This record gives sequence, structure tokens and C-alpha cells, in this order.
Amino acid sequence: MAYFSIFLYTSPMPKIIVYRKLGEAIASYRHFRNLSQEQLAFVVGIDRTYLARIEVGRANPSLKVLHKVALELEVPLNKLLELK
Repeated sequence: MAYFSIFLYTSPMPKIIVYRKLGEAIASYRHFRNLSQEQLAFVVGIDRTYLARIEVGRANPSLKVLHKVALELEVPLNKLLELK
């Protein structure tokens, strides 16, 4: 959690944009893997509505959750955190 929190506070972008871009990345990789929100949420151990909020940038997931999401999507965590 500390790394992600530091990342947010040192980013020149407003937090809402960072959260939105993170969510877009997760949704994009999820679609690429042909997973529904329900399927990904189940294997990660979170509620589908929480995943939906993450994907639209309305939730601030913990590093633990992000790590689980990255593992299930088979993508390095740093790829989810890239802000393009």
C-alpha cells in the first residue's frame, strides 16, 4: 500500500485521473483475457461492484488487491500503474 500511496502523491496528475487510468487499464486487460467483472472479482476475492468502481475510477484499491488483480490478469503490476 505504501508504494501505491507514494505513487499517487508524487504524480503530477490529479488523483481522480490516476484512478480512472488505473481502472481503464484493468478493464482493458480484463477484456483481453475474456473475463467478466464477476469472474475476475471472484478469483481476486472482491465484490463485483467493487471491481466495477475500480474500473471507472471511483475506488482506491489497496496494493494487495492490485497485486491479486495483476496476478489473475497475468500482467506485471507496473503495467497496470503506467499512466499513458
